[in-house]
Amino acid sequence: RSTIQRLPAAFRPLAFVLVAVVISFLFPADLRFKYQYEKQQTWRYEDLEAPFDFAIRKTDVELETERKAVIQHSAPVFVLDIAIARERKMAFSDQFQQQLEQANKSEQFRDVPRHPQKYLNYGLAFLDRIFQRGIIKLDGNQLDIAQDQIITVLRGNTYQNQTLENLLNLQAATELITDSLPYSGLSEPEFLLPLLQEQLQANLFLSRDRTQQMLDNELGKIVTSRGLVQKGEVIITKNSIITEELYQTLYSFEQEYQDQVISKRSISNIFFGYLILTLLVLTLLALYLRKFSPLVYNRLPKLIFILVWLIIFSYLVYLIENTEGLNSYLIPFCIVPIVVKTFYNERLALFTHIIVVLLTGFLFSLGFEFVFLQ
Repeated sequence: RSTIQRLPAAFRPLAFVLVAVVISFLFPADLRFKYQYEKQQTWRYEDLEAPFDFAIRKTDVELETERKAVIQHSAPVFVLDIAIARERKMAFSDQFQQQLEQANKSEQFRDVPRHPQKYLNYGLAFLDRIFQRGIIKLDGNQLDIAQDQIITVLRGNTYQNQTLENLLNLQAATELITDSLPYSGLSEPEFLLPLLQEQLQANLFLSRDRTQQMLDNELGKIVTSRGLVQKGEVIITKNSIITEELYQTLYSFEQEYQDQVISKRSISNIFFGYLILTLLVLTLLALYLRKFSPLVYNRLPKLIFILVWLIIFSYLVYLIENTEGLNSYLIPFCIVPIVVKTFYNERLALFTHIIVVLLTGFLFSLGFEFVFLQ
């Protein structure tokens, strides 16, 4: 006899255990939801009551619609740079003193040297008002902002919603100076005109980081649910048609069930649970072989020939189930009984086929229908 045939009898049950472990590693790390349902189908189970409170989640389409609406109506954030006003006022004061000295020498302006503080205070207050209102800088895509569009202005730590028409650009600020000085009450307002115009500078700038932060905050406020099912409430009754609304309720229940019940089970517990199931099925095969096919059971090469089919088809189902666009119904399971019958007999072929279908049924997403059809 060959060396493999002379191996101790203990290697035969060990082979079954090894096959069970190898196949158990293919099973999912989480438990499956025990109900199967599709839209417009009949609910074939008994009346389903909620075992806990859960929220009815909005569909992906609803959430995407709300998300697009938030993005479409989100206001760009412009930050007011207060340092610019301070710098421009200091520069105005320096320029004012220089121009005042020249005015004293040239005697072009007579009232300004007599009341310099009056003119200086008016100029500083005027710059204060302009920079406090804000001189906005627009470039690139910002030029497409409509005059009546709402934008958010950040002044210090305060957010204010304003329309673009209430803000100034450099051209509007220049025209404001020209139009306002004649009504200033000053005797020689033209003295301040070039000084004020020279200090105009944009102090309101778009902040992409703040805009994104505001957008993220608004997106975070989107409510993902649109109703509540309380514990003990009937979700769906037997033989009811699964409408769009009921489908979303069932889907929400499934997701909550996954979070509250299934996810709390440890991966090791799930693995050992599947391992026990696999061992039970393989024990049936071992008992059958020992009772009705002792020639196969007692000869390790023949036993391995049978067990290899279990591993091959389990891996085939696993690969196809995890490949998008493919379906496990494509696998020709009838090959197993055909090949086994060729070498042995019809009864062993049929029983091996049943064992293969039972094991792969654990891996298949529609287990009951799959096992029944096979």
